[in-house]
Amino acid sequence: MKDATATNDLIIKLNDAYKGFAYTKDQAAFSVSQQLKLKIVGNGANTTLGDFDVDRIKKVIDVVTPIYTGQRKEIKTGLTAQDLVTNEFIDPSIGLS
Repeated sequence: MKDATATNDLIIKLNDAYKGFAYTKDQAAFSVSQQLKLKIVGNGANTTLGDFDVDRIKKVIDVVTPIYTGQRKEIKTGLTAQDLVTNEFIDPSIGLS
């Protein structure tokens, strides 16, 4: 929980600096524990936290394209997952144990 504590401290410091809502260390620690417990946050199919699964994004495109077409919404022709997401700025060495 050491890394979570440092991250929470930074979030609280930034929140205070930007005059956000009241957010305590206890609330931040509870948030971390609940996100892990409820599997809201996690590594995906690999050991990296926060990277995109382009195959999953492709499936979303395949599902929503006919819906948007039916609603006469404009969709880029030949839209790909790479048009929407990138893992370029993700550090693959960062993940949850």
